Amino acid sequence: MSDILECSNISPLEDKSILAVFPFTPNRIRIRSCEAIRELLRIAPLDVVYLNDGGSPALPPGIRNIWALPNASKAARILRIAIGILRGHPIQHEFYNSSRLISFLQSIGTDRYSAIYVERLPLHRLKVNHSRIIYDCVDCYSNLARILGQHCPGKKRFLYRLDAMLLPRHERDACNAAAMVLVTAAREASHLKELGVRPQIRAWLPPVPTVGQLGPLADRSKFVLSFHGKLSYTANILALRELHDRIIPKLDPDKYELRIIGSCPPQIRRQFPGLAFTGFVPVIEEEVAKSDLSILPLRVSVGSPNKALESLSAGVPIVTTAEVVEGLPDVDQLLEAGVYVRSAEDFVNQIEAYCSLDIHSRQAISANCREWARPICDPDNNRQLWQDLING
Repeated sequence: MSDILECSNISPLEDKSILAVFPFTPNRIRIRSCEAIRELLRIAPLDVVYLNDGGSPALPPGIRNIWALPNASKAARILRIAIGILRGHPIQHEFYNSSRLISFLQSIGTDRYSAIYVERLPLHRLKVNHSRIIYDCVDCYSNLARILGQHCPGKKRFLYRLDAMLLPRHERDACNAAAMVLVTAAREASHLKELGVRPQIRAWLPPVPTVGQLGPLADRSKFVLSFHGKLSYTANILALRELHDRIIPKLDPDKYELRIIGSCPPQIRRQFPGLAFTGFVPVIEEEVAKSDLSILPLRVSVGSPNKALESLSAGVPIVTTAEVVEGLPDVDQLLEAGVYVRSAEDFVNQIEAYCSLDIHSRQAISANCREWARPICDPDNNRQLWQDLING
């Protein structure tokens, strides 16, 4: 097809092969997509098709066929979203909807595959008829839109509230078009069931990246506090506002240093002149591991809270909100011993209380966090899950 940017030579068909379909380029920042590809490759020959967003793919070797389809231009997507809203289609789904992808899937004949894995796309509109579709919707986005519609300022509040009204029916229909549904955490499964989702829903958490064994905590002149994540994400912007307006001004700058870790758009930097941004770092987990404490004042948290898991696996305790802790698995042993749940008003008191501990006590808490995270980070945990997903 002339639209295809990249295509390996199509090999002879095999009886048991899998097709994986993604709405964007799988790369190193899309850990879930890349881990799904690795798990599928262990089971059967794999073909991958994705909408090319211009990023550099990071695909493991061994994929049989790779098809990268050009995505629509930004202007075309804005027009598509506007027309979609008039037709009652949610922004979240319309952003990923692609007539080019639909045509391509029809052209290759999806019935030749033993299973199909689809991430995020509006499955009920892809016109794929197959008995073994695994739909990874990631999170319940109608619930996320509802929450963001309560917290976001300005025009974003209106857009999220609009999606909160449009999404439930489409999210239910997309999930019900699958044989199995994947989410990041059990709480998302509960929200989907409330919408009327019928297929079995399984929670899948990809292995959390870990850093090597840490040495003794450094006895620094300042305590290093950190926050990290995709800094353009609305929930993280709201957390940055909490840090900038309500937390950092109350901390002694001669005693504490806050680092906002990761790439950050210039407009976000301008919004928060009182925060120190590291910019791009090659391995974000290694940078987080240099902190004494992760500060996560998130009022909006759905699914599995990756930044909390990444901090704990690096041996860095967290001060966070109840909304974040709801998504952590079996965290009771860490409460008040590595995970400190506070309202935003009490963050400063907890930061000062933790940093007043002697270095040996903090070293023990750090080791406790790493030990708790170790089984969660074990990639072998998911082997049976994926076998069940594909084989039924």
